[in-house]
Amino acid sequence: MKSINANTNRKIGIILSYISIIIGTTITFFYTPFLVNKLGDSQYGLFSLVNSVVGYFTLLDFGFGIAIIRYVSSAIANKDYKQVSSVVGFFIIIYSILGIMILALGILLSMNVTAFFSKALTDDEILIFSKLIIIGTISMAMSFPFKVINSTIQAFQNFVYIKFSLLVKHIINPLVMIGILLMGYKSIGLLVGALVVNFIFLIIDLLYYIFKIKIIPRFGKIETAKLKEMAVYSLYIFI
Repeated sequence: MKSINANTNRKIGIILSYISIIIGTTITFFYTPFLVNKLGDSQYGLFSLVNSVVGYFTLLDFGFGIAIIRYVSSAIANKDYKQVSSVVGFFIIIYSILGIMILALGILLSMNVTAFFSKALTDDEILIFSKLIIIGTISMAMSFPFKVINSTIQAFQNFVYIKFSLLVKHIINPLVMIGILLMGYKSIGLLVGALVVNFIFLIIDLLYYIFKIKIIPRFGKIETAKLKEMAVYSLYIFI
């Protein structure tokens, strides 16, 4: 089977992006009322709150994802695959450290929910929210090192895979959530289900990277000048 050229890949990726937006919006329109009805106001409020709180951890990305795409793409253009390996290896280390930091912050927050939310939540809600924070944090921390994989796949312009994967996730995720709700589980069950779905798609990304991209990360030292350049660029994107 012939590989899709870059222009065709990009065009199909754009089409898939629009399809993903339409399907995602449509599913959300019908799924959200069902979710609220099944969870109830209290559980839905907790579910929304934990997603908002955990979502703030994405700020720890610091613009590194865009930096990966830029510097990997530049190295690919120069056919410097040794540099690609070095950049990938370096950012795997960075994102792994950030993932550990997120996990530590999540555990710390879960242990101090009462201090932050005692006036807004009941004792039962605080107990549930503490568990939700742990589950959501694990999912977020687990995702961080894999951001390098996803950004590298984008740098290699595999847009069809990226957009098709996102489209499938937009469909699969709510279907799994609906199944969990129909089985009688509430917010904790939903987050566990989301964690499992997330893990499966991360593994699929990893397998695609291993068998399609085939770049082995190098964990050696990066030139100081290049390191400073990437840091400044990431900070500029973050700001």
